[in-house]
Amino acid sequence: MVNMEKNKQKWIILFLVWLGVFMTTYAQNQLSALSTDLIDTYGFTAEQYSSIYSSPNWVAVVLGIFVGVFSDKIGVRKMLTLAGILCIIGTVTRIFTTSYNMLFFTGLLTGFVACVASCNRAKVLGAWFTKEQMGIAMGICMTVTPVASTIGIGTTAMLPSIPFAFGVVAVISVVFLVLWILFGKDRPDDVPAPASVPVWANLGEVVKSKWIWILAIAGYAIQAGQVTTMAFISAAIQSRGYDPSTAGLLSTGMTIGCGFGAVITPMIIRAVGRYRPVIAAYVLLGAACLYFGWQMPNVPALLIVLFIAGFILASFISLLYTFPIFVVGQEKVSTATGIISTVGLLGAATGLTYVVLPITGMDFTKIYLVAAIGLAISGILMFCLPEYGTKAQKA
Repeated sequence: MVNMEKNKQKWIILFLVWLGVFMTTYAQNQLSALSTDLIDTYGFTAEQYSSIYSSPNWVAVVLGIFVGVFSDKIGVRKMLTLAGILCIIGTVTRIFTTSYNMLFFTGLLTGFVACVASCNRAKVLGAWFTKEQMGIAMGICMTVTPVASTIGIGTTAMLPSIPFAFGVVAVISVVFLVLWILFGKDRPDDVPAPASVPVWANLGEVVKSKWIWILAIAGYAIQAGQVTTMAFISAAIQSRGYDPSTAGLLSTGMTIGCGFGAVITPMIIRAVGRYRPVIAAYVLLGAACLYFGWQMPNVPALLIVLFIAGFILASFISLLYTFPIFVVGQEKVSTATGIISTVGLLGAATGLTYVVLPITGMDFTKIYLVAAIGLAISGILMFCLPEYGTKAQKA
């Protein structure tokens, strides 16, 4: 392990946590760009495609609570190293397979790093960054989804073949593991390790918090809406008469908006000093833009409305994973985040395939109405939390 000055190493740690989630999200959104090719070339049904797309999320659904509990117990470094090895196996194997079962299985393997990194973002960043810096650090970290989605959706269609596209992810996964082994660290040397507690003790305390369960339900709604949005955004735009490459580029209006939302919203909240007014405004504007975005009559309007929808969608997801450290504190935050990730990614894994498509079919108007409702439900639930803003705390 390479040690360096704390103020430098904390930014490397932030980047590595970011990169861990990037791999899975990028690999997943390559499938969005390739959705038409996968369905036509391999003969997949819409349900099979959506389940392959959602497969990485099942890792957190099944193991998220356990990952959080054991990360609190044995440390993030060991957990993320093991997850990185499994991810490499998945990304390399995916290059050589074309069957539904194997693509689903390799998707599962790519999901391990994202699960461990997502469950431990607040824990690791809380050890390296001050409380005042935490919102900005988390916001930067949450840009991973829009950046990965933008690159995955916007550039994959330009690559020469499906195996070549999958090979790019395999290279990234190897680079990540090498860098994590060299630089990955749970906490600075001057931050003491938390006191040892029985492995299930934190879980017993966290499950009693009604606010964690409210966040978990909000997570289900927003992540079901996010997966629904990203899985079909390129296809929805193509249905308006655009070719696949153009549709992929136009889709980046939403993913670029996501990147700005994750960073700018914490700044807005810090300036306002309260969370609730921002959340209330975002619910109304975000739901409307998410529903109407792909239907805009011209390119400038489409890009602007999709940008706003993505801005607010990412903001809510960033808030979802910021609130737990306020609710339960740093020592239990991985366990709390594990619960939220489990329920939230259950929405990502099941919402599209088993809730949205049976209701909507391939009617894009109905699909994006359901996604907008998911965003609104999530925002309303987060509005119900105690006010953690600085002005409210001082009052």
